[in-house]
Amino acid sequence: FFAIAATSWQDFLFAFGCVVSEKGEFSEEELIQSRRVFSVLGNTAIWCGGITTLIGWVAMASNIRAEEFSSVIGPAFAVSILTFYYGAIVKLICYVAEQRIASKVLNY
Repeated sequence: FFAIAATSWQDFLFAFGCVVSEKGEFSEEELIQSRRVFSVLGNTAIWCGGITTLIGWVAMASNIRAEEFSSVIGPAFAVSILTFYYGAIVKLICYVAEQRIASKVLNY
């Protein structure tokens, strides 16, 4: 995980606990660091999804013959775009977590 590399394992675990906890016993610094964890995690998911989609397109294009192009490109494209879709879902979940933490910072 790039989020662990950008922060720390302890911050990563704390961030998940911070999101699900209803307690208001967190310092502002802890909340900001937890929000950063989810920001990095979500952005990484988008980038990894985009890069793997491009890799899929290159692999797909290198193995298609001209006579198969129209019958193969649709299904192959649909499968290759799934990685980007999964990355967008992870980003959405991380965005919701970021906003939940942001509301705790505002209430601090």
